[in-house]
Amino acid sequence: MRLSISPRQLPVVGAGIGVCAGLGYVLRRKRIKASQWERTNFHGVTVSLRGGVAMAGASVASAAVASALSDQPRAALGGVVASLGGGLAGYIDDVDQGAHDGGKVAKVLKGHLGALAHGQVTTGVIKIAGIGASALAASALVGSKATSVSGKAADLALNTVLIAGTANLANLLDLRPGRALKATVLVATPLSYFSCAAAKTPASGASGAASATPAAPASASGASAQRLLASGLNAAAITALVEDLQETTMLGDTGANAAGALLGTSLAANDSWKLRLGTALGVVGLILASEKVSFSKVIAANPALNWLDQLWRRPL
Repeated sequence: MRLSISPRQLPVVGAGIGVCAGLGYVLRRKRIKASQWERTNFHGVTVSLRGGVAMAGASVASAAVASALSDQPRAALGGVVASLGGGLAGYIDDVDQGAHDGGKVAKVLKGHLGALAHGQVTTGVIKIAGIGASALAASALVGSKATSVSGKAADLALNTVLIAGTANLANLLDLRPGRALKATVLVATPLSYFSCAAAKTPASGASGAASATPAAPASASGASAQRLLASGLNAAAITALVEDLQETTMLGDTGANAAGALLGTSLAANDSWKLRLGTALGVVGLILASEKVSFSKVIAANPALNWLDQLWRRPL
């Protein structure tokens, strides 16, 4: 594992910072539908969803720049599709606020699927379908290095679960100021700026004897889809973190789903199927656990996690 920064990452980082800060500033000044975007957080403080809209816009914009500069433009384009789909699906849920869920507002995955089983199509179900469809399209764009049909199908399914699952998990973490964004930065930073050392593979020299030559995976390249997508997301998340911690804005479903979907696409672009499978299993496991366990209680009970969760936050 070594630190590596590519010149092609700089415009992507600039897009992440510039669009997140610029769009947030414009929305703050214009106060577009301010009341519709206002929510009360767990402190009882009124916060604005414009932070999530700015984060979603920055995710899409940085992924678009990444697609233009990457050695893997189709895979990076998958980041545009995933973050745009996640952001739009999240925005529908944010704006509706369960108004069309019937007599009882459905919550978490079990609640929305239970409502669907009784013929009630909630905005949560619409969000699940939207994120799932965009994750599938993004996975198809990321592609597969497998040569067999079954291998390609397995990669398509695995990456779809990874992208959609990460989008959902980011939303589940967005229950306290900065929590989802801190988690995003912790994962996106190594994906952005660290690459594995090249593997040794045999190659025939002039004498016919085998010699060891480095063969780095494509995802280790500074212009890979993984690293460019992650670096843009990382920059946008750090920018959005400032107001999120100040409790003037929040991500909401719009920002959390967009950021999570982009992070998932960056992971899906990694060459290692073991990393992708392990991450997907971990993500799915956490989502299922959230149906029974409170993340906030688990974090509060763990000194290290609680310290990180409280870091830079306003005191209670």
